[in-house]
Amino acid sequence: MNEGNLSHPQIPQEFNAAAERKNFSRIGLALIMYILLTVVLQGAISTVFPEAVPAALKAGGWLPWLITYLPQLLVGVPVCYLMLRTEEKPELPDGGIGAGSYIQIMIMCITVMYIGNIIGNLITSLFQAGNPLHNIVLESNIWATLLLAVIMVPITEELIFRRMVMNRLLKYGDKTAIIVSALLFALFHGNLAQFFYAFGLGIIFGYVYARTGKLRYSIGLHMFINFLGLIVGNLILRLLANIDLDAISGLDFTDTEAVLEILGDSMGQLLIVALYFLVMIILAVVGLVLLLVKRKKARYAEATVVIPPEKRAGIIFGNPGMIVYVACTVVLIAISLLLPVISNKAGGAVANVACASARHGLSAAFIGKAGDDLHGHFLRSVLEAEGVDTGNLMIAAGRPTSLAFVSLSPAFAACRPAQAPPRKRSCLPVKASRKKRRNFCCRNIPCP
Repeated sequence: MNEGNLSHPQIPQEFNAAAERKNFSRIGLALIMYILLTVVLQGAISTVFPEAVPAALKAGGWLPWLITYLPQLLVGVPVCYLMLRTEEKPELPDGGIGAGSYIQIMIMCITVMYIGNIIGNLITSLFQAGNPLHNIVLESNIWATLLLAVIMVPITEELIFRRMVMNRLLKYGDKTAIIVSALLFALFHGNLAQFFYAFGLGIIFGYVYARTGKLRYSIGLHMFINFLGLIVGNLILRLLANIDLDAISGLDFTDTEAVLEILGDSMGQLLIVALYFLVMIILAVVGLVLLLVKRKKARYAEATVVIPPEKRAGIIFGNPGMIVYVACTVVLIAISLLLPVISNKAGGAVANVACASARHGLSAAFIGKAGDDLHGHFLRSVLEAEGVDTGNLMIAAGRPTSLAFVSLSPAFAACRPAQAPPRKRSCLPVKASRKKRRNFCCRNIPCP
């Protein structure tokens, strides 16, 4: 890597606690406005189109990515960019990266991605949570994923977190700028599944930007990682979905005929998956070695505004903007850990048969009643997305939709309105008689 001049501004600047705290606060406020405006616009879309949005998310294709990212691209990014603009621009190095060095950095990114992914998955598994992008990626159009998640998102995120945020932080020294921008970048994802590898990758992207002064290098690395995870990883997951792993795990490999029968149709797919994981493991090991070697050679520009060590934490995070940003993103992370425990799914024996029939090309219709609430509209949108005729599905005004809460644990609960006047809700054990269970209400969960 041709790093150019290590220096940013060479003239030391006087430390002004109020001014530096205001600078960090503005960064936090800009990022929280990014998130807030995006969430508000997404919520407005869901409110205006209460039936279309669930159906679009269920159907996949382009719409899940458009609903997720268009509010960011059209509103969140421009507002954040305007708030972070500054006349005080750092004197960045004018460096470059050769092809060999760039490939080495890409391999190191693979290592960081997999180590961070393992840590994130281990922690989220304790909460029975996962990556919120998982279902969107699997069900979305691959070209939509390529355009929005692999091309557009890296450009906008690198513009905000590397150029706009780091340009405001480099005067405090490369180390401070890289670590703080990487932490803000990781928190921005709003879930623990992505937090750890986003933090590690943010450090690499930040170092590359600080050493070269060129945004295109970090954008290219970001695109590479998203392509590897969202496109290649998606294709591998789809191959795995077509392989009967249960049948393979139960094979008696001494029975040649059974082995050939089970593996015959899946042999090509198994070889592709095995080769993919083998290559990734090798690259991850090579990347780990490179990280250990290159870390010793890393160089950082010194600060021109030196924050006293005893005041550093207070200046960086003890200001309104950063406090609000960290608090909001931590709340989002907590929600991402708790919400997947109760996931909204459509079901019921009749609806299941209708959907299965429609999937097999038969003409299917559903006759029944649902409440005039979020759950009722969700059920209708899912049936319509599956190709089931809902012309005879009545939406009862003023009535709640019956719910069932199913857990991986032995516990089970159903939530239905009691019929006895004055229409109170009654809670009975699951083992209650069929007649009594008509008035069954979910235990420990308020009925609608």
